[in-house]
Amino acid sequence: MRDHDALVIKTNVILEEVDRMRKEWERSNPSIESVAQMRIAAKGYISSLEEANKALSECVDGFVEQMNDMTKLNDEIARTAEAMAKIANGLGLRGKQ
Repeated sequence: MRDHDALVIKTNVILEEVDRMRKEWERSNPSIESVAQMRIAAKGYISSLEEANKALSECVDGFVEQMNDMTKLNDEIARTAEAMAKIANGLGLRGKQ
């Protein structure tokens, strides 16, 4: 869970950077005088979007991995409960409290 929390924090930091870069891009866009300046301004924004995409992908992968682990654990719990019910049945304990 700690890895997941770290990924969420990392993703939020990157998304904040994306927002900052977007605002910077929008602010500087009207004053851009050349294609070279536009390329420089856009490069940081594009880079931050790529980082955000990667971080979000890592979050999703981590979530899927955790869900798979939980599914395996739930299956094991179900098998254990079934085995305990069979044992209780065999001992004549079913329904007795």
